[in-house]
Order: sequence, then structure tokens, then C-alpha cells
Amino acid sequence: MPGIKTAFAIGCLGSLCLGQDAQLLPPLHPTEGFRAAHSAGVTLPFSQTLPLPKGQLFPQQVPQTLTLDGRPLPAQAKIAAYWSDGSIQWLALSGVWPQDLPLPQNPVLQPGPAPAAPHPEASFSLQQQDGGLQLHYQGRLFAKLQLEAGVVPISKPKARDSRAPEDYDTRVQYAWAEPVDQLSQPGQEIPLQPVIREFLLEHEDADSLLYRIRGNGGQDSPGADLEWQLRLRIFRHTPVIRFQTTWFLHWSPEKFALSKARLTATFPQEWQQGRNQAQSYPLNGQPVQLVSDCSGRNHITQNNQKAEAEWPAPERHAWTLSNASAALGIAVPNFTRLGPNRLSLDSARLQLDSWDGESGLALDTRRTVERDEFMMDTYDFDYDASGLAKTSEMTWCLTSSEPTAAAAAGAEAGRQWLWFPSRADLVASKAMGNWKEEAFANNTAYIEGLAGQMHWLMASRDHWRWNGFVNYGDVRTNWSRGGWDRDGARILHPMRWGMNGRYGWRNGSGEPYAGFLTFGLWAEDREIILFAYDNATHVADVDVMHGRFNQPLQKVQGGMHRRNKNHWSGAVQT
Repeated sequence: MPGIKTAFAIGCLGSLCLGQDAQLLPPLHPTEGFRAAHSAGVTLPFSQTLPLPKGQLFPQQVPQTLTLDGRPLPAQAKIAAYWSDGSIQWLALSGVWPQDLPLPQNPVLQPGPAPAAPHPEASFSLQQQDGGLQLHYQGRLFAKLQLEAGVVPISKPKARDSRAPEDYDTRVQYAWAEPVDQLSQPGQEIPLQPVIREFLLEHEDADSLLYRIRGNGGQDSPGADLEWQLRLRIFRHTPVIRFQTTWFLHWSPEKFALSKARLTATFPQEWQQGRNQAQSYPLNGQPVQLVSDCSGRNHITQNNQKAEAEWPAPERHAWTLSNASAALGIAVPNFTRLGPNRLSLDSARLQLDSWDGESGLALDTRRTVERDEFMMDTYDFDYDASGLAKTSEMTWCLTSSEPTAAAAAGAEAGRQWLWFPSRADLVASKAMGNWKEEAFANNTAYIEGLAGQMHWLMASRDHWRWNGFVNYGDVRTNWSRGGWDRDGARILHPMRWGMNGRYGWRNGSGEPYAGFLTFGLWAEDREIILFAYDNATHVADVDVMHGRFNQPLQKVQGGMHRRNKNHWSGAVQT
């Protein structure tokens, strides 16, 4: 208690000593992409977490409102971490940057007076009705939302992997995405109609409303073993909605394989045109579809016309639907790296397949490892892939013009709303440790070399096609020159996947995303930071054994599937 009282007293003294013009907060660092969208007339959400020196700001000093040059900003501050003395180490800022508010290069926000008016009503609202979900815009129906899923009962044995190195990068690393006819007899797919079990306004503040909807695929197995969660963040100050759909697989991998996981939005109004950054598509016939496979290859197709891309294509992650009176920007971040998936747009419907229901593939999570393989132990066979998850993200931005909707979608697809502190902020605050600018200045060759290696690794992600939602973000274990022989047979191959035994995948072992994040912040390299973000997201979905809703966690749940060539051939790491 004495320590808490002391911290409180110091905080009160600090609040008395801070003058009206004192700079409580470090500057914000908007991205160039966000700045371009703002110049194009877009009002978008933003988020940045600010590092603060020890003893500078205490909880009772956190401003209730924020201003820029005396003008109020619809944003809020939340404490993200504390120093040992009770002061704030990290302060998370989130809000919306209004179109009529200038956006300086590095804006510094100041505390403002207590808010006099209640929070504005959001343009969009979400309702549960007739067993489904409805989105309303300014009181009128805008879209009906529905989830669909399908599973295949497994009746055929899984083929043993080829051990030929030339097959590692072309077939073996995608053994989790198998043709349906290799798993079951034709016509055996079981359609599921997901049921809502929980509809909750999870959080409400001055910035947004966050809804959480949960359910499963039905009362009995396998439907009861497919759980799903849909989270919608509806912003108050701009007509923007962010969707996050997650599917959780709890059935036995030996019995079932996922063949479809889809979110469908049906619109009462008719859209006349779809567009991405490169081309327009009239919506008077067949839908326009963006399809990506598990290797990162993707294509856009409509009316038997196909535009193929050999590699993941971020420029295809932003779309618009438009008619004479409105335009809807649609962003699907990282989409072409996380196949097999599909985005389908037509005049009255949007479909987002987290697992492509038209691919002819199913998510087969049976083991491919054998008990006699290199470095395998008995406990490596105690657990399986139950608890795997798949998350898809999407943003809608409703505007009155197609160019504005396109600018909004492009910024959201590029995650330009995520801002990060500068190295100078981190050096001054010591929030990441005792960083010193001279350490950077005196070791530029080392820093440049390390940055080059990280960019080489990110380029290798595409070159070796570590794509598809199961593979994405992982790195190969074997970086040695000579490989590893056992009984005269090559087990680990230099500069190749080590596909046998325990040495196929690194997953999150050692938390490589933490190292990428730290170095990305140190080097002020946004691409490396986002690589860390994506790797952490992958680990949270694929490498963690998720428990069931409303049930106590079992001993192994919440831990990590042991690293292996297919993620789930071993014990759980906690």
C-alpha cells in the first residue's frame, strides 16, 4: 500500500506541475498512405500506441479528450502497460481523423476539456433478427449477413508424404489442402448452417461499438464441433465497419475435413460496377471473383476471362462496389497470402470464403509424420490438430463517390491506419529498454546487414511459397550448408524444407515475431513490423490449440502445437 500511495501522490504532484502548454504525449506518426487517403477526402480510423518515460504520466492524468491546435479530435487514450512505479509505460490511442481537420507531419495532441455532448450515433447499426444478422445504415436495411460451412467425412487413408526433396516445395508442404475425392467418396459433403449462440455488444466507447457474435454449426457432430466468432467494429464518426471472422475446428482430424467456411452479405440495393486498382468489372452478368490458392498464386475471373498472378498481389486486396448514388470500399488485407480463399462480388451479393468452398479442396489435418521418422518421440503422437483456427479480416467503407471509396479501401487494405512510434520516441522514453541513438549511429553496417537478411527472409516467403493460411509466416528450420545424414539418407537438406520428423517448421518457437517487431521499430522499417504482425497472427490461429466456448480449458489448450512438418504432430508447448 505505501508504494501505491506514493505513486498516487507523485501522479497528483505531476498533474499540478504540468502547465497548460506542457507536452504530455509524444508525436503521432501518420503513414504516407493514410496521408494520401486523407488528401483524397477520406475520413478513416487510426491507431498508435505511444511510449512514455517512467514517471511522466500517471493514470489520473490520462486526458478524457484530445485536441489538435485547440480543435477536438474524436479519439481516446487507454492504458496499455505500466512502469513499476505505477506510471504509464504505453498509452494506446485510437480514433478517427476528420476530413476537415488538417493532418500535420507529426501531430502532437493535447488534453482538452471534458466532453459536453454525448457520443454521436453511428451511421451503421447491427441487429439480430429472424435467426440472422442485419446491418442498417441510417435506419434502413443495408445488408443481411449469413454464415455457411461444409465438412467432408474422411473415409480414405492419407497418403504417406514423398521424401524426394524436389517434392517438398510443390506438394508436400501443402498436404493439408487435399482434393476432396482423395478423402471421401463423391457427394459426401455435409452442409452446415451456422447457428447464433451469443449476440453481445462487447465494448462501447466514444470511438466505436464492438459486437461479438458466436455460434457453431448445429447441435450434433460435426456441426457442434465447428465453432465460429464474428466480431464487428462499427465506427461512430465515419461509416466504416471492420469484420473479423474466425472459425475453430474441434472435431477429430481423422474423421472430418473442412470444405467450406463462408460469410455472405446480401444487399437490397443493386450495385452496377465492381472495381479494383487496375480494372472495372460490370456486374450485369457473372460475379467478379478474386481466388487465391495455398501457394500464393491467385487470379481474378469473370465471364470465363481470367487475369492470373504468379505471386501474392497486395494491389488486389482493395475493391469497390458502386451505383449511381453510393460506393462501398472493400478491403481484404493479406488476402492472397492466406488461401485457399475466395472473394466474390456481384450486383446483390458479397461472399468471403475463409476456406474456398468452390476449390474442390478440404482442410485435411491428419498427421503425415511417421513414428520412425527423424527425432520423433512417443509424446509427439499424444495430441492432434484439434483447436486449429482460421481468421479472415475485411473492412467496408461507405461513401458517396467511387474514387473516395477506392482511396479508403486502399488505405485499409494496406493497413495504413496502423501507426508506430519513431526510434527517437523509443530512445527518449526507454519503453523498449535502454536504447541509445549512438548505438545505431555507430553500427550502421551491422544494422543494414541485419535488415538485408530480414528482407531476404521476407522475399524467401514468396520464393519458396510459404503461403496459404497453414504455412504463412513460418520459416524453414535448416539453414546449414551441409545438411544432415542418417543411415546414409539425407534428412535435412541445405536451403530446402526439412520435411521429415520434427525439423520441418519453426512456427512460433522462440517467438520470432518479437524479434522482427523489435528490429522493425529500431530500424523504422514498416514492412518488417507488419511481417512480425502477420507472423504473430499466424501463430495465434494455426499454432495455438484453442479451447471451446463456454467450457473450461483443458490442460493442453492455450499452448502451442509442437513444431513439426505439419504443425500438429506433437505435444503442446506452453
